[in-house]
Amino acid sequence: MIRHLLIDDATVSIVDRSEADDSRPEEKPSDVLIPVLESVTLQNVRLTLLDEHKSEVVRMLLANLSLNDVGDEGPLYVKADGMLNSREFKMDGQLGSLADMLKEEKPYPMDVRADVAGLRLAVSGTMDNPIRGQGLNIRASGEHVELANTLRLFWEEIPNIGRMKFEALVTGDIDAPDVSSLDLSISGDSQLEFSAKGSITDVLGEQESNIVFSGTCSNKDLLKMFLTANMPQVSLVKVEGNLRHRQGDYFLENISLYGSDDHGLLITSSGNVKVRPQATQKHISNLNLMTKVTAPRLGAAAPFLGKSQIARLGPVKGEARITGTSKALSIDDIAISAGEQDVLLIECQGRVGKIPLSGGEGVSDIAMISSVKAQKAPAFASFFGISFLDIGPLKGSFRFIDQEGIYGFKNIQLTIGSQKSLWLKGAGSFDLVTKDGSVSLGGLDAEVEASAPNLAAIPGAADLDLPDLRPLKLKAHIIDPDGRLDILDVKELTFDAGTEEDAFLRIRGQASGLRSSDQRVLEASFKATSKPWVIKILEGSAPKNHVVEGKLKIAGTPKHIRIDELEVGTTGPKRLYLEAEGTVKEIDGIHEFEGLIASGASHISVLESFLGIDVPPFGAPLLEGQITGNTKKASFKGTVRLGSSRFRTTLSHSLTKQRPRVTAKIVAPTVHLTDVGVYPKQAKDLPPEIESEPQPDKRLFREESLPFHALQAIDLAIGVSVDKLTGEDFDLKNLNFDMSLDNGRLQVTPATVAYRSGLASIDFTIDDIGTNPEMALKVTAEDVDLGALLAPFHESPFLSGQLNLIVDLKSVGKSPREIATALQGEFGMAVEKGKIKRVVEFMGADAVDFLTAVRSQEEYKDLHCMALRFVFEEGMGKSEMIYMETPNMYARGGGSIDLHTETMEIALVPEPKKGFRGTTSPVHIKGPIGDPKVRKLPFREAARLFGEMAMPAVFLPARGLGYLWYLIRKDETEESPCSSIRPPDGNLGETR
Repeated sequence: MIRHLLIDDATVSIVDRSEADDSRPEEKPSDVLIPVLESVTLQNVRLTLLDEHKSEVVRMLLANLSLNDVGDEGPLYVKADGMLNSREFKMDGQLGSLADMLKEEKPYPMDVRADVAGLRLAVSGTMDNPIRGQGLNIRASGEHVELANTLRLFWEEIPNIGRMKFEALVTGDIDAPDVSSLDLSISGDSQLEFSAKGSITDVLGEQESNIVFSGTCSNKDLLKMFLTANMPQVSLVKVEGNLRHRQGDYFLENISLYGSDDHGLLITSSGNVKVRPQATQKHISNLNLMTKVTAPRLGAAAPFLGKSQIARLGPVKGEARITGTSKALSIDDIAISAGEQDVLLIECQGRVGKIPLSGGEGVSDIAMISSVKAQKAPAFASFFGISFLDIGPLKGSFRFIDQEGIYGFKNIQLTIGSQKSLWLKGAGSFDLVTKDGSVSLGGLDAEVEASAPNLAAIPGAADLDLPDLRPLKLKAHIIDPDGRLDILDVKELTFDAGTEEDAFLRIRGQASGLRSSDQRVLEASFKATSKPWVIKILEGSAPKNHVVEGKLKIAGTPKHIRIDELEVGTTGPKRLYLEAEGTVKEIDGIHEFEGLIASGASHISVLESFLGIDVPPFGAPLLEGQITGNTKKASFKGTVRLGSSRFRTTLSHSLTKQRPRVTAKIVAPTVHLTDVGVYPKQAKDLPPEIESEPQPDKRLFREESLPFHALQAIDLAIGVSVDKLTGEDFDLKNLNFDMSLDNGRLQVTPATVAYRSGLASIDFTIDDIGTNPEMALKVTAEDVDLGALLAPFHESPFLSGQLNLIVDLKSVGKSPREIATALQGEFGMAVEKGKIKRVVEFMGADAVDFLTAVRSQEEYKDLHCMALRFVFEEGMGKSEMIYMETPNMYARGGGSIDLHTETMEIALVPEPKKGFRGTTSPVHIKGPIGDPKVRKLPFREAARLFGEMAMPAVFLPARGLGYLWYLIRKDETEESPCSSIRPPDGNLGETR
């Protein structure tokens, strides 16, 4: 008993550092002793309650508190006022007298009222033993016009709640009170309605209590306070159930929870919750709720069922049983579906066995099976914010499990498309690895398959310039060997196009280290028939069906690739092959390459049959050397072989803004003409060529334009130097020429070659700079062996001897016909000291050849001299002289060639040197150049047509030969047969 207590200007701070001990059972207070106070006065007492982080929780100023009795016999009056968290509070009332409290003869009365921030509380009744707190019979009630005003003492941001009323009867003892007739209600403008009724027997003990509660809330601001950020922001919540207390545990039974939002989300849950109070908090010791969720779109249920990227998918249905404690939850009997059967449907079933509610552990014991069906693949891809080709329906399934902290997508099965068109299939697994709060992908192990009946079935592939091999099949095994998706290996890659019976392509390979910045390795081999590829590339007829095989092995990084092996070749005894090795480096954003290359064929016929085109009968080709460069410039230095002929070659290529430029230098000590197609070996078993019937209506010169535009596509500078060209029975020496192509101007100046005492040179120009291409050709040949010159074209040349040749022609035009009709210049030739085949029909089958007049049966006859010269002007060629002389005969003639009409007219007057005079007649050759008609002429008609040609004496006019006469007389060793005959008096300017 304390008779007088006086405290003035006191400050008290209490810090709560209590920690819960779940293992120690809570002890019930065995006895309560209430101090007896006769007179108390407290003034300016400040009390602060702080949590363990020293943050203020409760701050109270007790301005005045008085407790006074009236002479021990009167009642005790209680009165207090002050501030609680900056809000006023007041309290007043009276208790029984101090004497009544001490005598314990009758129930001790009490009647106290308080007002805390608008909350009016009242406690009235009696207590049988106030000192020991026994025999309670107290009625407590409270009312608040707006409950939030009082709650804001502790939570400032709480929205308005509404009116609150409660009333209850408290009986029993202080250490084990009973609450009966509890009636609590909260209501406010229809946004919050809550009621609780029932009784609590032995609040601190183990006897059973029962409270029935129900409520409805549509106050969004209030609901947000109880929902976390990742939960749906519902707009309406309804709840009802029973709260029971039994043996120290609290049970929420027959719970019925309903929630919805403004977008059609509906959540229902029912079941039971068991809570066991601990020292500092209440722990859920048992949770069992059956929950269902429905929504028109997955976006409304995204926090539970999906991600925001697929928010448009719907409708959504889901249900699951949630069990567990406040330490961990389990979700069983999961069944989720989203979408529609005829558009896109995603389904998921299974369980999540452990969801820890405290940090440090991950979700575990997961066993989920999911499936997806879509009528069109883009309908599924669009929900993830990606695009995909519309190649048909999509079906897929997978299992989601956990293995010691690693979450795995297992048994993935995915098919897209149809086996009648483009079909894709994937099967495999990959993992989600969580570490230190981050998530990474890894453990990929996938089998990929694809097939298509043809290229047209693959979107976009029909535009590729590839042979349409059918059907198409692809298989690949993809893994990440170290559990990280930034490194991938491709095992057992196979690609098959076509069939063995028809054209086909087969690729086999593997790769390691893909997507890695470290070392990568790629190995591949292929096998294919050449026929469809050559047809596609060359747009020509099909070659023989060569089978082409190849293999490739490269290693390195994206900035430094090493080509260890590259081989491509045809199969069989006659091979065509390409081999290469080297490196590709990226320097300042440009890829530089350097390496060795070798390519060749065992026989030139392999190249001919592989390409399906006629190839000159060269020797077996071979190229060996070093290549360097990049995408803008490149060079080759090495050897090119044709048979036994070797060409040292230096070649460079550069790419400018205008056009590419190629520069080459080719040097050879000896070139065998058989290696470059001269003296072709003709097969004895080949049938003789059948000459086609002449077609008089077929023009010699076409109207179609020649591809002069190709001269603008590239610039060239090529130099060729050959010491010796060797034939079967002769040698040519010092072949040199330079060829240049610059800005559309092609020029060969000069090309020279020497043969014994003879020499030939060629100048050739084509200029495509102007509106009309211009061209010029100059050829000079002095004492060249004509038999050697004709040998490449005839097995037995019809004519041999020393050739002197003058060609000086020029023209303009775009088509062969335009060029022919604009031809200007001269063409002259003289053959000396030669032989001519007697079977040559210079004058046709119906004419008497001057050689046949000798009645000789020899195969060849001597030819002293043969000379002719044509002068062209605008496509019209005129010959002032045609002359021929043998030991027994000479002939003279003239003629003209009209390239406009493609016709010719020539007359020859043969004359024996002695005897047989009158046995020959002039001959007239006239008609199309390709098929002229030949007939004999009477001398009179010949004289009428050609004047002096009918004269008995035949002369070789020097002035008619022009520069050709200079070459004839230039012979220093001996006099030319063409200049040995002297003219008669008065004709000193001519040779007879």
